[in-house]
Amino acid sequence: MRPRAAPVLLTIMLSATGCASATRVDRACAADFAAEERAIRAMSASYAAVRDVETEVAEFTEDVWFFSTLTPQPTVGQAARRQTIERRRAPAPGEHTRRETTGVLMSACGDLAVEHGRFVTMWNGPIGPDSVAGYYLQAYRKVDGQWKIAAASVHRRP
Repeated sequence: MRPRAAPVLLTIMLSATGCASATRVDRACAADFAAEERAIRAMSASYAAVRDVETEVAEFTEDVWFFSTLTPQPTVGQAARRQTIERRRAPAPGEHTRRETTGVLMSACGDLAVEHGRFVTMWNGPIGPDSVAGYYLQAYRKVDGQWKIAAASVHRRP
């Protein structure tokens, strides 16, 4: 049975502090933490520019858990995430999002990570520039050597 919802995020966060990786042998835990953090930060920075459905869906694990201010309940699984991406509105003229990673926590073996940060989306509104800002928390898992988003929570500031 696959973990769902809050247990997924809790497991990932515990792993990020090294509490859930005791089953690994030491030789399997030879991660280059600086390189892994750079990879997470690069993926996060490029994510905001992705507008193609297939490319965006490929960023997520098959069992992704996603929750945002705009979703009435979490979406679970890559197929459900695809549907929310496909239904999302088209970008406004001149719209762009800037993400700022405020921290990355890495598991003891470097195969799980949690990133937190803030974002601002700006566009040209009908009466001038407009924007929305907020915060995000994303958990990543290595799948076939590539970082994938396993869980995400994105919320606008009031």
